[in-house]
Amino acid sequence: KDPNVIALSCHVQYWDKNTLANPTGLEACTYRQWAYQSSGRMDQAEVKIPYMVIDGNESVFTGRAETFYSRVNSVRGRSLRLPLWVDMKWGDENKVLVTLPDVPRNFNINLRDSFSVWLIRYEDFIIQKIRNKKGKERVLRFSNVVRKAKHIAKWHGEARTIEVAVQAPPGGNKKGGYAVLIHSTNGSDIYAAGKLIDYEVETEKKKPKESP
Repeated sequence: KDPNVIALSCHVQYWDKNTLANPTGLEACTYRQWAYQSSGRMDQAEVKIPYMVIDGNESVFTGRAETFYSRVNSVRGRSLRLPLWVDMKWGDENKVLVTLPDVPRNFNINLRDSFSVWLIRYEDFIIQKIRNKKGKERVLRFSNVVRKAKHIAKWHGEARTIEVAVQAPPGGNKKGGYAVLIHSTNGSDIYAAGKLIDYEVETEKKKPKESP
């Protein structure tokens, strides 16, 4: 719900030894977690869930929400290099216009490198029944669940706009949006990001001023 945070639930293709395979898991999410682990950006030596990664360089392995919030606030407070903003808007005939940012002079990256631009499709929420091998069930609710991840371009630090064809927004219970992430590899810092939702956000209507 924080407008300054792009939070995505990227489900891997497994749960644990006592739980059946995750039906919403994506190969791209599983690969991303292993890439973070192999790059040494995880606190734990083992690949586990739930695992949270902030800005591509800070990791949190915990089920305690307050621990995660405190880590997010600490990263926000001491970060000297914040991710750049990717502007996104709807074009014609179910196309998304993605405007990549220009790198400012004080931004600490090597422009001789090539950076990958990923388009993420997510759904606002999913309610899912989970059954373990003993037949016991739990009903879980997930927010901002990643459904597709697609590499759409390369970026070398220059501003430009690209047009990407997407499926028509499904609406209803499958409404959500798109996010763009820019990084050098799946296990690296996120240098730029943006978000676009399927629907207009309802704003509170201002009451007309009463005449004296």
